[in-house]
Amino acid sequence: MWSNGGDKHVSRDAATSGWCTYKNEILGMVLGSAFLFLFLSCISFNPYDRSFFYFTNYNTTITNWCGFVGAEISALLFYLFGSATYLFLSLLLIPSIMLLAKISFKNECDRLAFLAVILWPSVVLCRMYNFDITNSIPGGVLGYYGQRFLLSFFSNVGTQVCMWSLLVVGIMGVTKTSYTRATWFIIQQLYKGAKLISYAIMYGAKKLYSCVYVCLLKFYRCVYVCLRFSWNQAYMVLKMLRGILMYYMLVLLEMDV
Repeated sequence: MWSNGGDKHVSRDAATSGWCTYKNEILGMVLGSAFLFLFLSCISFNPYDRSFFYFTNYNTTITNWCGFVGAEISALLFYLFGSATYLFLSLLLIPSIMLLAKISFKNECDRLAFLAVILWPSVVLCRMYNFDITNSIPGGVLGYYGQRFLLSFFSNVGTQVCMWSLLVVGIMGVTKTSYTRATWFIIQQLYKGAKLISYAIMYGAKKLYSCVYVCLLKFYRCVYVCLRFSWNQAYMVLKMLRGILMYYMLVLLEMDV
């Protein structure tokens, strides 16, 4: 009796441990597949495919790569978020990568929270700058109403300042990077680059000066060699050139006749 009960408990523990081993991979594959399906639906989005947001009496074929379902979902996403839909899809991609790579959500949950924070200023800024790559509403409906709400409190300039600040904060939270250090590092690298360019220009100027000097020296030598001929030799050369010219002029005159 005891042995049978023990065997049942062992089998249940083994099954539970097996499920826990593959649970993250299964969930990661499910989220990854959902991301791939939605991504293919969005990049093949056609605003003239039949959906809840576009209807026609003509029998048109759906051009979306994921069929009728892909056309409906992509139309809904672009209606809500506009071109920021691709940022929304990253909310599925990053968790799937974390599950497949066995990264703990306890340590990285703040990244997901900041990624969700980035979505809000993205749709508003897309609406404010009329940025759209899908022939849909810039920033979607959320961007439209979000802009109207913020403009009623902060006006145009204040809204831009708030949204860009929130976007930078969200990017800092996702990347976990100090932008003060990054900016200082960029300034240092630009300074080093400018220093190298100035050295290169100075070195190039010296090389150019030396090349011009050598060319002038060679030209001077050539002139000096040419002037060493006597005036009689130069006169003979001129007479020969004049004779050749007269000969060709007579030939041309005979051809005209």
